Amino acid sequence: MKIIYAWVLFMTGIVCIAQTFGATALDVKGTYDSAKPVTRQWLRQGTSGNVTMVFPQTPNGINEATTLVQGMLTENGLTFDNPDIYRNIDGKDLSNNNNNRNPDTMNASIQKGNSKVNLMWNANDGSMLHLLLSKNAYEVTVMNAYK
Repeated sequence: MKIIYAWVLFMTGIVCIAQTFGATALDVKGTYDSAKPVTRQWLRQGTSGNVTMVFPQTPNGINEATTLVQGMLTENGLTFDNPDIYRNIDGKDLSNNNNNRNPDTMNASIQKGNSKVNLMWNANDGSMLHLLLSKNAYEVTVMNAYK
């Protein structure tokens, strides 16, 4: 009987420190350091409950970031076209739907400072998924990832 109680207590402890965006588990590899950027890995922002993944500022980086976000949204029953909080796709070069989906056009426009993508979705567990594509960073952040 003691083994069962110990096992339940252990599993409860693991669940309490889980890093997720809703139904999506996150494999956090370390702590984010802006002086030493690491791409394509989930990193915790200090001691906060937030985690960030940075991508190269290239058309491929845009493609990787949007593919990651799309997968996470699908797992959580959300859609890319319906962000909850930030809904900004700004820029004259991104004004029509064809250009919004083209990583080369998006990258060129963002790097020139003509455009910016800033979108955020809420998960049922209280975490939030944030996609930011700006001149200074291509990143995906999950806020309140640590429960």
